[in-house]
Amino acid sequence: MQVLLPMGGRGTRVRPHTHVRPKPLMTIAGKPILQHILDDLLALAPSEVIFITTPGPHGEQVRQFVRATYPELPARYLVQEQALGQAHAIALAEPFVREPLFIMFSDTLFEADLETLKRPPGDGAVVTHHVDDPSRFGVVVTKDGRIVRFVEKPREPVSHDAIIGIYVLNDPDKLFRAIHALLTRGNARNGEYFLADALQLLVDEGGHLVAVPATVWQDTGTIEAILGSAGPPFQALHYLLARHAALHGTCERSVIVPPVYLGPGAIVSESVVGPYVSVEAGAAIHRSVVRQSIIGRNTQVQDAQLEHSLIGEEARVRGRPSALNISDHSHVTT
Repeated sequence: MQVLLPMGGRGTRVRPHTHVRPKPLMTIAGKPILQHILDDLLALAPSEVIFITTPGPHGEQVRQFVRATYPELPARYLVQEQALGQAHAIALAEPFVREPLFIMFSDTLFEADLETLKRPPGDGAVVTHHVDDPSRFGVVVTKDGRIVRFVEKPREPVSHDAIIGIYVLNDPDKLFRAIHALLTRGNARNGEYFLADALQLLVDEGGHLVAVPATVWQDTGTIEAILGSAGPPFQALHYLLARHAALHGTCERSVIVPPVYLGPGAIVSESVVGPYVSVEAGAAIHRSVVRQSIIGRNTQVQDAQLEHSLIGEEARVRGRPSALNISDHSHVTT
């Protein structure tokens, strides 16, 4: 099985952090999001991982990170020069795909039955998750165990099975033919070609796709989803801390309210930290209260009260702002 990771988005919903790095390289609980994803995907024992990136320095950052962190991983890097959407990006991989294909978008964290995903019935599988409010998501409609329709943000609840951005194709050629048909017809929405539209064509031609439920789905596509500030269903920070909370740094005269990740070389003094806080390597928190926040590498927080905050690397925060979203090398004093 080959794995395809499209990551061509511009990351506008997590700015300003994506001005300096691609969204998948944002760090939570000691590791970039991409590393959390790849560590789980290695259980599939892929023969190759194909990364589709944007042109320019962000794509190069991804290449450098993967080569340094996974030197033995068989990897291929493709560049989507034009922002024409998911289906267009996936079509770039066609010359290199020769096995069943596992497609996963790089802002998705999930848990599901990997054995089923290795060998789905019929032509393949779409991973879904039950949601109470389907109007916010793309959903699949099934009949007799087969997917018959893909519906984007239905006004009426035709299904509660949300598409989470993970797909398995036993015969990828069928998908590529559907994508070519989509591109030829010019069936774009707002200038982009969506994978769900290509899959609908595949189903309309008799393709047999099944829905495989995920037991866990977390999204990292927005600040709110990462921090969990909007509440369920998306609380990626909560999920990752439940798996990776650890105290590798130093605590002095402080209260730690679990779960908390404290990276190597980080220092917490005369402060209350937690719950749901990730303090990355080398950061320092002094005389502060920090809850449900991410404090970037080598950042200093002093005399502050932070909640629902995402602070980049090498930043300085002093004073009492309650919620901040600032990128690397920023200085905030109140």
